[in-house]
Amino acid sequence: MSPLTVLADPQRLSSILQGGQAGLHEDAAYIYRKQLEEADIIVITKSDSVSAETLAQLKTEAARAFPNGQVMTASAVADEGLDAWISEVTTRTDAGKRLLDIDYDRYAHGEAVLGWLNGTVMLHAPQPAEWDELLDAFVRDLQATFEREALSIGHVKIIAENGKAFAVANITGAEHTLTIRGRAGEGIDLRLIVNARVECLPEHLDQLVRDALIRTIDNRYTDEVIAWRYLQPGRPNPTHRFDEVVSQ
Repeated sequence: MSPLTVLADPQRLSSILQGGQAGLHEDAAYIYRKQLEEADIIVITKSDSVSAETLAQLKTEAARAFPNGQVMTASAVADEGLDAWISEVTTRTDAGKRLLDIDYDRYAHGEAVLGWLNGTVMLHAPQPAEWDELLDAFVRDLQATFEREALSIGHVKIIAENGKAFAVANITGAEHTLTIRGRAGEGIDLRLIVNARVECLPEHLDQLVRDALIRTIDNRYTDEVIAWRYLQPGRPNPTHRFDEVVSQ
């Protein structure tokens, strides 16, 4: 067993530390806090997106608020902090050191307020297409749609795969949170993988994502749905519960 790592976006973590809800429903924010409480390691991600002073303050405040977790920082874009984190998770063997008091009714509602969507679609072009432009247009359409409807975003991740080339887009809130890494390049076929958690009914999330994809395709490509599922998770009902920490 390796130590449990929880990744924390700087903006959302700052809100949580100040007693806020990180742009989420209060019960979804409750889940986020519980994840941070349980973590053996808290990694403040996107460390390149804030100043050194702000990052140092966040690290200090997080260590004070969640004293049982080791607080680290990392940036995939700047390639900073990743080696140190990997070293921790591959050499430490401590895990499961804490038992949390969970309000499962609140936890269930925190999950249920978010519509969940997981989908995979193949796009086929009549001639080589620039897939990075399509990904950019699709993810920006989605972000603008969610913002226009004032929907809180848990996360939206879209992966565009063109053979061995791929690009990854992420949205966690307002437009400034939108990031795209990598390049899908040109090609005839593209696999789009969509993973979304947004505060709305799953049926509405399904319609919003489909409409954005249709607008982006704009009859230029044919589409083939490989898998597509939207849902609202049920209440967690653990079969077994520990009442004490088990020593290894």
